[in-house]
Amino acid sequence: MALYGAIHLIALAFAGPVRAAEDGPYPIWWSAELELESLDQVEARLRRDLWLDFPEGMELYVGGGPDGQQATARDCASLIELSETGYQGLGNPNIKVQLLNLAYCRAIALLGRAKPARVSHLRDFVMNAAALDHLPALVNLYASCEFTCYAVEANKRGIPFTTFETPLVVDVENDDKMTVWTTGWMVILSVIGRGDVTGDGVDDMLLLANGGATEGTYGASRLYLLTRDAPGAVLRVIDAERERCPDRGCPSPSLFFHRLKKASPPPSPVDIGGSASLSRADGTAEQENRPYPVWWSVGFELEGLDQVDARLRRSFWSSMDLGIKVSKGSYEDYIDATAKNCVDLEALTQAGYGLPGGSLHLTQMHHLLKCRVIARLGTARPADRSFLRDSQLMRRVVGNCYWHSDSLNGVEPKSARFLIATTLS
Repeated sequence: MALYGAIHLIALAFAGPVRAAEDGPYPIWWSAELELESLDQVEARLRRDLWLDFPEGMELYVGGGPDGQQATARDCASLIELSETGYQGLGNPNIKVQLLNLAYCRAIALLGRAKPARVSHLRDFVMNAAALDHLPALVNLYASCEFTCYAVEANKRGIPFTTFETPLVVDVENDDKMTVWTTGWMVILSVIGRGDVTGDGVDDMLLLANGGATEGTYGASRLYLLTRDAPGAVLRVIDAERERCPDRGCPSPSLFFHRLKKASPPPSPVDIGGSASLSRADGTAEQENRPYPVWWSVGFELEGLDQVDARLRRSFWSSMDLGIKVSKGSYEDYIDATAKNCVDLEALTQAGYGLPGGSLHLTQMHHLLKCRVIARLGTARPADRSFLRDSQLMRRVVGNCYWHSDSLNGVEPKSARFLIATTLS
């Protein structure tokens, strides 16, 4: 969703000390990243080329990837319209570009209906580690439909990020932007607009969340419209119910929030303000906390252990009829096959498919490793004892497992495997 290039901004910025909530009106403000010169230029901005140096725009598809119906989004207006009717970029990298630009475009459109706010409980809100005690959990971009349901419920209950998640590191860039690391996950949170968007006279905030798994290729971007009902209150995502997965039900909130009530407060995150080094714990888990539940990274897109078989049979790209192409034979005489899910990929790999000549190609290896970890999670059980749960390194790799590749210095790997690590004390 990022629109980069020449940036010019005529900002309706506020100056001087922060005023009390009743001292409005509060002018509309937006980030230079939106490349919007003034509010009377919103419509022109929505119909300007997405990228000034690339007028061809972005190719989007619906109904089966490259063999389906194709359309081109050349500006924000067409990108919003096509995205809302089910068109997607081809493959994970293009989908990420689509989502990032879509968030910026939607922010521009919302600013077109914004008014100066009469009341504000947000103008003194800045991005830092303390802000996580007031941001809603939903802005952490959950890949799991189940956890999105819980985050929507947390938004309704006013449960903050730090109660729902455990921040490990907070990297503050400025008052409007910071990066937050949790276990297996990273999200960049940027304030890109402020003003009364909903028409109730109260200040709202446009927040861009851009991030993804630190142990896989999953990534996403979302624009959230937030407000605050009182000074010091937890911010609330407006229309949060729209974030739930379509055509999917939600489990009972008590399944998750009962555990939250028993949980001890999370440790304070490391606010590094520019450095990306991670804090690490050296202690050993206390045995009275047993049993230790099975844990896995959000990058595996696995909602529950009872869903392992369904996850292994789910298409790699559920919105498109695509798969991983593999071959068997010599470079002069080979046959092709396509793996559309983990079961297919494992069977074809065991049958000798990969690259002609017998090695695995990188895409095959990446997905094969993930599939094998998911399969092993299907046999996992809670542990009675643990000397690993305090190990941040192990937890931040792949759910108390890690993998190894023979790839070195760009040489095509011949094999791939993951290793299970343990310790005796």
